[in-house]
Amino acid sequence: QSQVTSTAIRFYENQVAASDGSQIIIEKGSIVKTNSDKGSISGQVWKVERQTDFWIRDEGTKLLMEGNIAYTGEDGGLFIFNAANSTMNVSDGAYFESHSQKAPALLLQSKGGSFNVKNKGKIKLISDGQSNTLGATLRFRLDGDMTFNVEDHSSIEVNKTAGNAPAIRMYGGNNKINVSGGSDFIVTNQGDGSPNDPGVDAGNQGILYTAGANNEFNLKDENSSVLIDAKNGA
Repeated sequence: QSQVTSTAIRFYENQVAASDGSQIIIEKGSIVKTNSDKGSISGQVWKVERQTDFWIRDEGTKLLMEGNIAYTGEDGGLFIFNAANSTMNVSDGAYFESHSQKAPALLLQSKGGSFNVKNKGKIKLISDGQSNTLGATLRFRLDGDMTFNVEDHSSIEVNKTAGNAPAIRMYGGNNKINVSGGSDFIVTNQGDGSPNDPGVDAGNQGILYTAGANNEFNLKDENSSVLIDAKNGA
């Protein structure tokens, strides 16, 4: 059981080919807090750019991050997965929270990648604003073929507290969200206070599918639930 606290602009980044196949493991009740309050400076706290398997596991284990970066594009996120076939795994009672003030809390560009939350694992993504209308709390960027699996009494909560971008912005085809085993998937977008029709980037949506085919949202098993609450959108 360990504790790590960092205020570095960029706590972790892997760029070189030798990093392919990296494993990041936080476990056994350890707590990692990474905070970057550097404004417009390129301050992605975590930036995964080579194939990586990321594990947060065990009861009491937590990864907590917060920051106020205002970047867009491939650098526009507090936590960035920009590497094909990478995985994020939160399991066995562990907790992952990303709280971004001005940019996506999580940006995914990982063709063939997956987020797997199981056995009472919890993910909470929060954003309090945006730098452009693409600045969803959870943004799928440029690539499709990504999968979210939420199973075995686990939960994912996505909360956008301000701005007209969607809470979740999907891109490309073959993206899948699977909720099963009594798990919960909760999406809330407070919006900008002006009711909007769906179908555009600045529509206050809960979830926006921008392009691509064969996207799926699957819910199964008793006590599994999905709640999408867009206060001023669809």
